[in-house]
Amino acid sequence: METNKILHRSILVGIFALLLIPFLVFNSMFFPFITGKNFVFRIIVEIIFGLWLILIFRDRRFLPKRSALFYAFLAFIVAITLADFLGVNPYRSFWSNFERMEGLITHLHLFALFLVGSSVLNTKKLWTRFFNSALVVSMAMALYGFLQLFGALEIHQSSSRVDGPIGNSAYMAIYMIFHVFLALFLLLRSRERRMQIIYAGVALLNTVIVYYTATRGSIIGLIGGFFLIAILVGIFERERKTLRKISIIASVGVVAIVLLFFAAKNTSFVKNSSVLNRFATISLTEQTTESRFLIWKMAYQGFKEHPIFGWGQENFILVFQKYYDAKMWNQEPWFDRTHNVVLDWLIAGGALAFLAYLSLFVVSLFCIWKKRGLFSATDKAVFTGLLAAYFCHNLFVFDNLTSYLLFIFVLSYFHFVSIENGIADASEKEFPKKISNEPSQSVQSILIPVVIIVLPIAIYFLNIPQILSNTSLINALQWQRVDPAKSLDYFKQSLSYDTLGKPEIRTQLVQSASSVAASSASDELKKNYIVFAKDEMEKQIEEEPLDARYPFFLGQFLTRFSAIDEARKNIEKALALSPKRQDMLSAIAITYFDTDLKDKGLETMKQAFDIEPENDSIRTLYAVFAVFAQRDDLVKELLLPRYHTYLVPDNKLVGAYVRTGQLKKYIDLNTVFLQQELKTGLLSQAEKDAISALNAEFEKKLDVYKKANQ
Repeated sequence: METNKILHRSILVGIFALLLIPFLVFNSMFFPFITGKNFVFRIIVEIIFGLWLILIFRDRRFLPKRSALFYAFLAFIVAITLADFLGVNPYRSFWSNFERMEGLITHLHLFALFLVGSSVLNTKKLWTRFFNSALVVSMAMALYGFLQLFGALEIHQSSSRVDGPIGNSAYMAIYMIFHVFLALFLLLRSRERRMQIIYAGVALLNTVIVYYTATRGSIIGLIGGFFLIAILVGIFERERKTLRKISIIASVGVVAIVLLFFAAKNTSFVKNSSVLNRFATISLTEQTTESRFLIWKMAYQGFKEHPIFGWGQENFILVFQKYYDAKMWNQEPWFDRTHNVVLDWLIAGGALAFLAYLSLFVVSLFCIWKKRGLFSATDKAVFTGLLAAYFCHNLFVFDNLTSYLLFIFVLSYFHFVSIENGIADASEKEFPKKISNEPSQSVQSILIPVVIIVLPIAIYFLNIPQILSNTSLINALQWQRVDPAKSLDYFKQSLSYDTLGKPEIRTQLVQSASSVAASSASDELKKNYIVFAKDEMEKQIEEEPLDARYPFFLGQFLTRFSAIDEARKNIEKALALSPKRQDMLSAIAITYFDTDLKDKGLETMKQAFDIEPENDSIRTLYAVFAVFAQRDDLVKELLLPRYHTYLVPDNKLVGAYVRTGQLKKYIDLNTVFLQQELKTGLLSQAEKDAISALNAEFEKKLDVYKKANQ
């Protein structure tokens, strides 16, 4: 029994240690805010899972109990496992990549944590300690956020949006939201005045940090969660009349605050607040909103193509490239998430995984509201508000390890309460009430050594090669400028592990090879670097032939070294996979110009421009080609309607004017045109100011270009 206590306490130490995961930042790793957290999480879960297996071999009281929530979670794991292995790229679906560190492997670990947590945190006292510990850790996180606000610590993602050691303001927001509701849960349960004040303070401080993350979906979810709590307490709380009155006042207050904000959204107070102004500028035509709708439309198209099992995890990038809408020209070029968890699961796992995911929320609500006295009216209200806030947040972003962890702990608590109060599957009654707590010695003597042997092997296989590959990659990038030869060796070492992250390693290799080629390294080293990068990217294309990024990257890489025909073939291969990409068409046009096929280049640029004329970068590049082709009419057609001037301060355009000896002609043309425009009186003062600014910026660019090419 003493051994069992040691095992039990060791597992608890591991579970409580997981609360510190969000603070881990490994600057010695690629994606320092992501990879280190996930590797530590996986190793801890693997250790406590192995200890738990030994414990249940010794004491069957710690076997997992069955409930509706247990079966819902199991169904979700089965659904995504089927989707991943039947999907487009099972390897990527299982391992994910360094940037996301999700995939099936993470969800298997989360399910293992659910089994262990709900079995080992098996008393109300333990759960209270655990939630209190979580709140203490959240206060440390809030302190970190306040230090960022006051400038004592660096904000990583932006200039003003708090992101903590999590490194992302949206992730920080949902982390704090979970703890706001946990603090409210304990506050409303406590009857001790001192503890009520402490819990109220924790909830308030965490709410302040949520506000300063300026994450709109999260804040809307938090406000909605508060409103829902107030309404539910007002309706269902029968014993604490004062609390019921407070909740009714609070619900009216929430509505009043929202209405007041809309009434004041055009005031200077709101506009001068970086957070409030983000809400005031929300509209259907706002850039971020438009991009979300476009991405969701693409996701729906992808879902219709694979409606039952989906594409497998980590494969939305294939949907994105296939159904790409060129109206997203002013967004980042590649999206691997829909920024909507509902649609993410529709893509990753089809209707089966989507329904299984929703069942986690539905069954949780069933556990909360089932009339068996499991939860008080306030408990029901708070946890319903939490689930609503979390779901609302997930409609605009996507999950990460920190939010997954907290969600799993909450699910484990629901499961524990259900089992503790007798809500279990009917089949549970088939087992005898009195069972022997200790399996036979022969069973223990076989199974326990198996766990002891398999556990370190599993930890090594699932983590160590991936960690070594990651650290070798960051070493390769750090040595690139100092010692390119050493950098190349680290790239080779990183790829030699043949595991997680190969696409990212090869992409970084190509970029590094371009930089080394422009450095003072020896010709032989440059050649070795370039050849190795080319060979590795060709392997990547062979391994993932449906991903347009890799032939596109290789084509751009080869263009730099005048391997034009080969470059064009690769870019055309990418274009076949993503036919509405203006950047790919323009890259092909460049290969034609590089081989003096100007007419063919102009024709290809026209194709790119016609896909989405609002793309200013393509418009300007098209004008660059027109300058080189001596097409004054085309330059006028492209630039004057948009800018009211020829002299657009684009580096490529300035270079084209200078290199073709047409600079004076265009300056003269611009002067004549402006005089005509000003005489008409059709230009507003704002347009005149904009033209003056463009011309001034053009002169600066011209000076810089001349000095650089003397």
